[in-house]
Amino acid sequence: MNNKRGGEKLLEIKNKEWVLVLHKHPDVDAITGAWLLQKFGEKKYQDISKARFLFWSGGMGPIPEGKKFIPIDIGGKFARFDHHPPQKFPEECATTLIAKDLGVESDPALSQIIKLVKASDLHGQKTPLDLTDTLRSLNLKYSDNPEKVLETAFEILDAKYEEQKLFFEAREELEKAKVTEIQRRGKILRIVTVKSENPMISPIARHRKLGVDAAIVIQQNSSGRVVIFTNNRYDLREDFINIVGMIRLEEQLRQGKKPLITSFGILSRPGEISQVPEWYFQEEEHRGGGKLLNGSLTAPDVPPTRIPLERIEEIVKMVFELDRNFWTLDTYSKFPLLKEEKPKT
Repeated sequence: MNNKRGGEKLLEIKNKEWVLVLHKHPDVDAITGAWLLQKFGEKKYQDISKARFLFWSGGMGPIPEGKKFIPIDIGGKFARFDHHPPQKFPEECATTLIAKDLGVESDPALSQIIKLVKASDLHGQKTPLDLTDTLRSLNLKYSDNPEKVLETAFEILDAKYEEQKLFFEAREELEKAKVTEIQRRGKILRIVTVKSENPMISPIARHRKLGVDAAIVIQQNSSGRVVIFTNNRYDLREDFINIVGMIRLEEQLRQGKKPLITSFGILSRPGEISQVPEWYFQEEEHRGGGKLLNGSLTAPDVPPTRIPLERIEEIVKMVFELDRNFWTLDTYSKFPLLKEEKPKT
């Protein structure tokens, strides 16, 4: 990050390169505006992504001015990105003015960031550990190092923007996902089956308003690994225990493992079981029961399952449909691959 403080060597850089001028202790509005200019401003302001930062204090003299000097949220002759006094732009802040100037105000992945910054700047809305509160703490800790505050804040904003992009991409992917509905006890249970790399697809699919209120989500990535998430608003604990046992048994059958472990008391244990290390059952206290993981960020070397995605979906569907009658059905009828194991009579 290129920076210059106070009036240091202003004549050297004036009109040669972009300089973004902020208060020495910039708030969330000024910082977000500067981030927008650097991240999205290249089309309109060539090379602004390489802009220097100058941190101005009112006690040091007038605000520096020049064709390539852009004061943000501090007024001045060229202060097109300042909304003070409020009567000037009553419903705007520096961030919204910059977003409109760059033509990015309609970017859905930016909308939440802009909305929160505006609420904070115009109405003082904040919560502990939100960006406004975090910046206040950073400005206190690094009172003599505003560059450090800016660098940290930019990383947070970058991460938030990428998360928001994943969110909107997940909503689009969900429209193409397979949704299976099961009628049970007067309710509809939805199974979402999807191939996707997006980590946001499962929480979105399970969301009541933003998704389809899925009871369970089966997600396979490009490596063939599968994760299965339950919805904690549905009473699925017993169902999920049976699903875990069936999938672990199916995994053994697909791999031709001997001796075959068929005890559901063993197969449905939480955590990892040595006979089927491909699947980790993360049991949780909520009504949904937890999640079943075929590898994860913390276990990237777990081999992908050999069970086809369609068979996993079939297992989940079968357990939901059988409901309380799960154990009344002959085990061999649940597992076509078990027929060869069935003792001859």
